[in-house]
Amino acid sequence: MHKISLVLLSICLQASDIRISEVMSNPAGSEYENEFIEIFNASEGVIHINGWVLTDGSGVDTLSYLSGPVEIEPRGYALIMDPGYDFLGGPYAGIIPDSIPLYTLSTDASFGSGGLANSGEMVRIYAPDSTSWDEMSWSVSTDNGFSWERENMDSPDSLVI
Repeated sequence: MHKISLVLLSICLQASDIRISEVMSNPAGSEYENEFIEIFNASEGVIHINGWVLTDGSGVDTLSYLSGPVEIEPRGYALIMDPGYDFLGGPYAGIIPDSIPLYTLSTDASFGSGGLANSGEMVRIYAPDSTSWDEMSWSVSTDNGFSWERENMDSPDSLVI
């Protein structure tokens, strides 16, 4: 009985280890190529998200490692970039630290089903075995070039523009 309880406790704790910390759904410039999602590792251990799944409820994308460190350090961040992003001339060129793991979508050419909706959407990330996941949602649009950010990494849903 105690072993089963420990396994269930471990699964519950894993479900809160990864956070969607920022979503750029309405970037300045190209709507699709400049969208990104930032991930935060709220755990005390490293996390690998290669092969994890990202969905907006209608489109499903598999994450693929792109560059930088392979794992997300404890209390560290990673970026999921649109497959069409121009790393040499895009708006974030030169400001993404080399220490940040970069991922992209191996499934198709945009986030979700045709890119992220500016005026409202829900994005969910989850492990292939569905034991660890997080989601972020918004219901109004931001100005061009402003993202949705989680205000408190320890809170399940605290968004600010």
